Amino acid sequence: MARVALSSGVRTVPATGLNLTDMTTQTMVAGADNGVEVPYQQGTYLLLRNDTAGAAAYTIKVPTPAGMSARGITVPDVTVNVAVAKDMLYPVDALFRQSGDLVYVDCEQAAKIACIKA
Repeated sequence: MARVALSSGVRTVPATGLNLTDMTTQTMVAGADNGVEVPYQQGTYLLLRNDTAGAAAYTIKVPTPAGMSARGITVPDVTVNVAVAKDMLYPVDALFRQSGDLVYVDCEQAAKIACIKA
C-alpha cells in the first residue's frame, strides 16, 4: 500500500473548545510508507492515539534538502512513542513539510491519528 490522505482533514478548534476524547480519528495501516498524508498548515497538531495492545511508534518523515543529500548528509525522521491507551498531541513543524505541502506520518501499529488546528 501507499500513504493515503487523512480522511477527516484538519479539524479547527472552535471557540467552545474540542473534546479530544470523543474526536474522530483515522486508523492507520501499519508499516513504513503506509501511513497518512496530512496537509501542512502552520499552527497544526497531530493527535496520535494508541488504542492497540502494544506501544506505538509514529514516524514523522523529515525530508533531506538536496544540498545536504549531495554531501551524504541525511536528516533523521522524528519518532514519537505513544504508550498503550494514551494520546499524544504533537506540534507539526515546517521542517516536516514535504513537496506538495504535505506531512508524512507512518506507524508500526494500526494506531489512530487526527490533525487539529489551534
